[in-house]
Amino acid sequence: MTMPPGVGRQEAEALVHSGAAERYDRVVRLAQAIFGAPIAALNLIGNDKQTTVASVGYRLGDMPAEDSVCHVTVQDEILEVRDLRADERFAQLPSVTDPPRLRFYAGVPVRSQSGQNVGVLCILDLTPRTLGRQQREMLADLGALLERELAVQEEMHLAGQVQQLMLPTTAPEIDGVEIAGRVQPAREAGGDYFD
Repeated sequence: MTMPPGVGRQEAEALVHSGAAERYDRVVRLAQAIFGAPIAALNLIGNDKQTTVASVGYRLGDMPAEDSVCHVTVQDEILEVRDLRADERFAQLPSVTDPPRLRFYAGVPVRSQSGQNVGVLCILDLTPRTLGRQQREMLADLGALLERELAVQEEMHLAGQVQQLMLPTTAPEIDGVEIAGRVQPAREAGGDYFD
């Protein structure tokens, strides 16, 4: 998978790590509970690596993209693989042949505001299984919720940047007056300056 220029994978990764991680953790925990799967994760996918940024039952961090199922999902809609061992695309992946010996996978792409796929919300199990129609819809809904969280975080990040640009770089000099300023954000943006 090759991401087009400007897709914002690094920007998406920065946003995910910019203090809103709990938002993503909640959705991943919810996915794990809804599907009763031992593993649920939000993975950001780049040209050559996958970064797990929120997870239940799996380690956070990087792995080569070619060693993951998610690098295929990021190109499609929901991908469901009943038995990874029986699918020639995934049977030789380290996570299938070695511990944890994954068998089931279902993942939905997560898109940035520009509409580009930047990651995947996935659930994994150690035994083969199949999702029903309603479960597939719920997985899609959770993916859409993560997309909304990413969009909100991006908007707040941009609002913070605009606010920083509006602040003067130095206090005005007025004879006989000492001026100090402070910005107190209400979450990521907001506050008064030089009042």
